[in-house]
Amino acid sequence: MRTKSIFVTVSVLVAVFSSAFLASGNEVLTLKNELKKQRELTEKLLKRIEELEKKVERKEAKEKEETTGGSLVNLEEEESVGLKEETSTKIFFDKRWFERFDIGGVASARYMDSENKGTNPRGGFQLWEARPFIEAEVWENISFFLEADLVKYAKPGTWLGSGEVYFNFRNLLGRWGWEKALNVKIGRMDIPFGEEYLWNDSFDNPLISHSANWPYGYDEGILFYGIIGPMSYMASVMDGNISKEGPDDTSDKSFSIKFYGDLLNSLHLSASFMRTGKLRNYGREQRGMSALIFAGSYIAPLEDDFEVRANLYELNARYSHGPA
Repeated sequence: MRTKSIFVTVSVLVAVFSSAFLASGNEVLTLKNELKKQRELTEKLLKRIEELEKKVERKEAKEKEETTGGSLVNLEEEESVGLKEETSTKIFFDKRWFERFDIGGVASARYMDSENKGTNPRGGFQLWEARPFIEAEVWENISFFLEADLVKYAKPGTWLGSGEVYFNFRNLLGRWGWEKALNVKIGRMDIPFGEEYLWNDSFDNPLISHSANWPYGYDEGILFYGIIGPMSYMASVMDGNISKEGPDDTSDKSFSIKFYGDLLNSLHLSASFMRTGKLRNYGREQRGMSALIFAGSYIAPLEDDFEVRANLYELNARYSHGPA
């Protein structure tokens, strides 16, 4: 039906256009008006055809629903999800092996000088951070991230330490229509408390300025994160202590949860809570220090064979004025 309507309309347009080419003055204006009417009529016919086709599709889907016992909504969702999965898989396998790797890094240096009673009375150059990383796509929606920290977390006497090292499983509920609602990281990650750890890199914080408490740190565990409606969330269960390769000092793990989102595209709000779990020193091993660094220090018991725990809360608000 659509093909015939378009063919007749195109024939009329060609005839009108040919006549207009030979006409002049008022005849040209008349022909232009006729052309406009023909175009409007064509658009109405095409719109009507689309409506009829949609009705036919709905009728066929309803008949299929009655015979299969399914629902129209479920059928549409299944077709949409199937198409997304097929497209995502095709994109992954279409990549060549070296296109599945992302290699980069962050490095910065500074010169610090202060008055005689300051922290740098003689001045000096400092390497602030040096962190190369590599990220590899292991499978569809699964990646592996490896970061080396050559300054802050380097072992004494060496130039090697570990930053974040984790597997990232993305969009776990996508096939059921919950896009980006649940993602999981497993390994060694930034502790998701507060906002400052997000701009810990030099290119995010070129002046290298922080608040007095400045909470940040890495820890081993599992992290859940995602977006539900206008709100994003992060929740983690981690060891809670500074020892990344040894056993945990207690069975009491750390827990953190964070909610955040943008309000009216100008106001960013976030609320964080963290429970360190029990921290205990065993003689000189000093494993009882928290993985989280708070105000430049670790949370830890002052004496051997003592236990401490801490609950931390943080609210953040950031207002942005003008164009982004």
